[in-house]
Amino acid sequence: MKAFVLRNTAVLLLLLVSQGIFKAQGVRMIQSEYHADSSYYDISEIAPGRFWMAGENGLLNEIDDDGNLTRIPFPEPDLDILRIVSNDEKVFVGTNHGGLFSYDLRSEKWLKAVVPDNFEKRCFYDLLLLPDQNRLIVSGGHQKIAKGIKTVPLGFIASIDLEFFEELNIHQKNSLSFVWSLEYADGNIYAASFTGRSTKILKASELELEFEKHSVVPGLVHHLEEAGGSIFYSGTASSKYSQHGIIGMLGGPQENLDGYGCIWSIKRLGGGWVGLNYYGDVLFLNESLEVESRLSAAKNSIYEFQPINEHQALMVGHGQKSMMLDLHMDDNTLSVKN
Repeated sequence: MKAFVLRNTAVLLLLLVSQGIFKAQGVRMIQSEYHADSSYYDISEIAPGRFWMAGENGLLNEIDDDGNLTRIPFPEPDLDILRIVSNDEKVFVGTNHGGLFSYDLRSEKWLKAVVPDNFEKRCFYDLLLLPDQNRLIVSGGHQKIAKGIKTVPLGFIASIDLEFFEELNIHQKNSLSFVWSLEYADGNIYAASFTGRSTKILKASELELEFEKHSVVPGLVHHLEEAGGSIFYSGTASSKYSQHGIIGMLGGPQENLDGYGCIWSIKRLGGGWVGLNYYGDVLFLNESLEVESRLSAAKNSIYEFQPINEHQALMVGHGQKSMMLDLHMDDNTLSVKN
């Protein structure tokens, strides 16, 4: 696979200690300047070698495989972009204030979906493109919850037909929960619905979209991730993001990470698991989901990352920080937490 090269960037080198073997790791800073009023919330590959990074106040940048950044004009720049997914023809974007958009990669035109009037205070926190490429599953709740402000959650799960991208179909509503994450595995859709103390995992067939209770996870599940047909999750032990993290697999034991803060995201990379947390650390996990090493890459949260190949990933987070993680970077080490 093609290596991703970033030019003219600062380099922070880290050390990973894994099963007694020392391996040099690197984080290349793409945007190192801190912006207190703007953060990246998501990153997604919209086409081969093209990645969109999005966040607060209509922040939307594209980075190519040479590390060049290009600002993408967003039609409603006052909105916070929370999630991006794409197929071969279009990019789909979810925002606060009930904004759901599609972008045609050929015509470069934006289209906004029609949503119910009472969605003005809701946000689309997660988007899931089904394998048939014809339907988009969306979820979220009150936009204040996404900012960590207590209020009535107003959670929901809905779908929209991508051929017309017009009417939103509501499949599940619960005013007392917020649906943080969606994932797909073996013909089924899983949703993480936080009720205040625990997360109810909902499950529905992709054909019927009738959601029922599957299981309950103690704490707030922020992210669901499919791997090998199983569903893994990460999050925090409570709604206090700065305290304790959780990681686990549905139907398996849960790993409680005291003092790590919320584990915003986990994904497979380099044959293992990588997680990102509230404190700006990159966590390297073994197959039992135990933390092997905790590496400091930023002073604040890194929210999301997008694997580029087997050993590289782009990461984005608080303060408009963006960086690249490289598992094969060989040099001296500067920083490590064990």
